[in-house]
This record gives sequence, C-alpha cells and structure tokens, in this order.
Amino acid sequence: MTEVLIVGAGPAGLLLASELRLAGVDTVVVERHAQRPDFCRGFNLNARALDLLARRGLAERLVGEGWQVPHAAFSGLPVTLTLAGTHTDHPYSLGIPQTRVEEILEAHALDLGADIRRGHELRALEQDSESVTATVTTGGREYRVRAAYLVGCDGGRSTVRKQAGIDFPGTAATRFSLLGDVELADPKALPFGATPGPGGTVVAIPRPGYVRIITSDRQPPADKDTPVTLDLLQTAVDEALGFVHENGQQMFTTSGSTPTRLCSIAAVSESGYRCPLPVG
Repeated sequence: MTEVLIVGAGPAGLLLASELRLAGVDTVVVERHAQRPDFCRGFNLNARALDLLARRGLAERLVGEGWQVPHAAFSGLPVTLTLAGTHTDHPYSLGIPQTRVEEILEAHALDLGADIRRGHELRALEQDSESVTATVTTGGREYRVRAAYLVGCDGGRSTVRKQAGIDFPGTAATRFSLLGDVELADPKALPFGATPGPGGTVVAIPRPGYVRIITSDRQPPADKDTPVTLDLLQTAVDEALGFVHENGQQMFTTSGSTPTRLCSIAAVSESGYRCPLPVG
C-alpha cells in the first residue's frame, strides 16, 4: 500500500509529488501517456508561479532558459500592462514551454524519490473508509494499487473526477478560438498582444523562434475535433484583420506545431483551463 497515488504527470501532479516527498510521504504517480506530447500546451510562467518555484530552488534554471516579458496582455484590451514595480522577485512573465517545465519538475520529483510510471492509465477506482484501490493498465496488463489517498491531477476531462462521481456542471461552449505556433514571413506583421481589426481580434505572443497566434473561429464545424490546418488559421487571421494577400503571399511561413481549436468555456484543470482563452 502506498500513502498517496497521484493520477496525472503534468505540472500540478509533478510538483505535488515533489512536495509530498519532501515531507517523507510515499508517493506514486501514474500517467497514461508514455511520452510528453510533441506540442506545447502552456507557454509561460507568471511572476507568482516563479516566486513559488524559487522557494524550492527551481526558478533559477527556468529563468536561465526562458524569455522574460516585462508586460502582459489582459482581458483582450488593446494595450499591455507593465509588470515593473510589482511586489515580486520576478517582475515579468517567463516564456518557456510547458514541456520543458515538466521535464525539470519530473527530474526534481525523481531526485526526491517519487515513483513516476508513464504509460500507466487509471481505469477504475474503489474506495472504503480507509483507502482507495485503483485499477491501472499498462502494456496490455492490469494491476491494482491501494493507497491511503488518491489525487486527481488529470485535467478537465479527469478520469478521477468521473470515477469518484464528482459532478462537473456547466454549459456548452458558444464561442471558439483557433491557436497555432507559426513563423511569420514578416516578423513585424503582428505586434505583441491584441491587435483589433474590422473582423475581430488577433492575439500574438512572440516566443524564441516562433509566434503563438490566437484568434476567433467564426465558423466552427459541427465536429469540433475537426483538424485545424495552417491555411484555416491564416484565413481566420486575414478575416479578423482585413488582410488581402497579393500573388499568393502568406503571413505564415511554417507552423511549429499542429494548430488547434479552443472552446470558450473554461474549467480549472491541469494547465489552468480545459479550454483556455487569451485573456491574460
């Protein structure tokens, strides 16, 4: 029997595992994905997050690798807010991929003795007055883990939440956005932050080597899981800003990852939101 079983090896699960191990608590983490995704869910850490990570000696390495942005977009306003003078040791947002943050947090948890099992998926759980028993599958086989406590850090579509019978009331999304990491043919074409146009607003968040673009999906398909292409993202940006390209010229030259579609209903999850919005 282990003391704590954590489901989900994202930032929340990994940092929790580290904190438990610092307290000498026996901890097992199961993560259904054998490897991290090849795309970046999150792309920055705010000042408060950095201050907290600094307490565990983790911020310095992240700051050394990331890109400091001393201002931030907020609520879609056409101006940015300066972070200078704020009461923090890190008066900036730090541009750094979530995948890299997870690598550092996982190494930290492993150094502290956490048992992290990738490619292990929670399928069911049972609980009594003293413990929780989880059924886990991996590589075609099934096994059970008994723990005094089980913590769900497995996102907005949490298996733990569903198995525990915890309701997740809400309303269906009414608005959708498109997101893509791209290289700009003209780096000056889109400034940092929100750029309003006759057909909508485009949010540009520059990162080393690419720019993250977010804009409204004005005509989402019936199947919201329909793949988003680079051409679709380009068209949405053109319509929002009223751009007309001549001779086949395009704003985007390449895509750093597959663009995706975001819904407008937010729910707290692993990365902060199940379906994030560009509102700061």
